[in-house]
Amino acid sequence: MTTKMVTVEADTPLEEAARNLHEHGFAALPVLQNRQLAGIIFESDLQPYGQSLEAPLDSRPPLAATNGRKVADYMTRQVVTVSCDHTVEEAGDRLLNHRISSAPVFDQRQRLVGIIAMSDLLRALVSVSGAARRGVHMAIEVEDRAGILKELSETIHRYGGRMASLFTTSKGAARGCRRAYVRIFDIDRFRLLSLLEELRETKQLVYAIDRKEIHVER
Repeated sequence: MTTKMVTVEADTPLEEAARNLHEHGFAALPVLQNRQLAGIIFESDLQPYGQSLEAPLDSRPPLAATNGRKVADYMTRQVVTVSCDHTVEEAGDRLLNHRISSAPVFDQRQRLVGIIAMSDLLRALVSVSGAARRGVHMAIEVEDRAGILKELSETIHRYGGRMASLFTTSKGAARGCRRAYVRIFDIDRFRLLSLLEELRETKQLVYAIDRKEIHVER
């Protein structure tokens, strides 16, 4: 989440809210009234009035047809919030279910401490998956039973690979199976071919993509 928030007051002119969104690169701004959260205004709320936040600030025309209206006239009052003790997955689930790009974050004392955006969640996904280092990404269909992931890890290790991340889902898998998405580092490419052949023979391999590795200095 972003802790260095930019907020606006309910009586802030729409033009000023648009400027804040553009200058700070946010998709939404929490709206305060008497120091309490009163709503949230999204970038999409301003687009019907002629504002494209992708255009340079000095080339954008003033907001059209607002007649001096304030943020309070267009903000969303029923605000979807996230707790700071929510996991990344739980925060993402709330944003997806409510079809929003950002949500204010509150701590256990109900104090506004930040805002989380879909872009924050994407960065977290890239980080935990190891995608920035590329490596070998594969999808493997496995039985949905205890111990199967340990067996898969041991198979990869037997060929010299290091399993950097693992996600599983039943979506797209046959009945009684799960789809495992694995990222592997440090495997010799000749041994990788042997690993893929074994997985094909057992009809487990769905696909494999070798992006080569980027070695990061520690």
